[in-house]
Amino acid sequence: MDKKLEFNEALSALIEYATVNGNEITIETVHTYFDDILDSEEKFDAVYKYLLDNKIRITDLDMSKYTTKSVDHHSENASTHDHDHHHGDSSEEEKMFLEMYMKELNDVPVISPEEKAILIEKGCRGDRDSFSRLIEAYLPTVMEYVDRFMGQGVRRGDLIQEGNLGLIEGIMNYDNSIDFDTFIGVYIEKAMKDAIDEELSVNRIAAHAADRANAISDATTELAEKLGREATIEELCEYMSLTEDEIRDVMKMSLDAMTITTNAEDNK
Repeated sequence: MDKKLEFNEALSALIEYATVNGNEITIETVHTYFDDILDSEEKFDAVYKYLLDNKIRITDLDMSKYTTKSVDHHSENASTHDHDHHHGDSSEEEKMFLEMYMKELNDVPVISPEEKAILIEKGCRGDRDSFSRLIEAYLPTVMEYVDRFMGQGVRRGDLIQEGNLGLIEGIMNYDNSIDFDTFIGVYIEKAMKDAIDEELSVNRIAAHAADRANAISDATTELAEKLGREATIEELCEYMSLTEDEIRDVMKMSLDAMTITTNAEDNK
């Protein structure tokens, strides 16, 4: 198989693996995919930088070697996201909602340890009033977790929604095995992390599709200049070491990604 084709397939497969592995991989995993394709550490460095740019963490990578714009880009993104989410949670409508929500939270009465124990016992047994009161009492706790996860690609309002769902799931599943606050904290945190991972995965797939679509566009232009005419699909496939199906898939993925991005912007 052509080396360029092997590389493209290996990179796509590695990104898919990282997506289902919590956006984390190891150097060994990268080498598993590329050892028979790449023949120098410089080429592996290029792969590492690409993965970092796409927010895939390489857990055992010496980051002191990567004071490049790929890592700086991360910092810029985090800073930009942090600014966007703290100072402009998208629409005026959402800002109004958040202000009203925060005001309502400030009015939630604090429960005593004795009341908390009673609510946990009754609420986890199915008493609706106790269940609702327990949820209400712990909504401020969800906000504490929201502040921890801001600036990671998910809007404040969405984090609140996901955290509240995690809170409800945690209360429904509480089994007295550990401290109640610790137990529901696990569920709240997991709900928010899952939302962030999903957002990162969508963005990464879109970015990867856009990279490959741009490469196809560049190749089309280069071939047209060389041939003095528009290249055929067969010539483009040969030039890029891709099959016709792969080129069509890349173009479809880029259109899908554009649709996802447009819809996301429209919903902000």
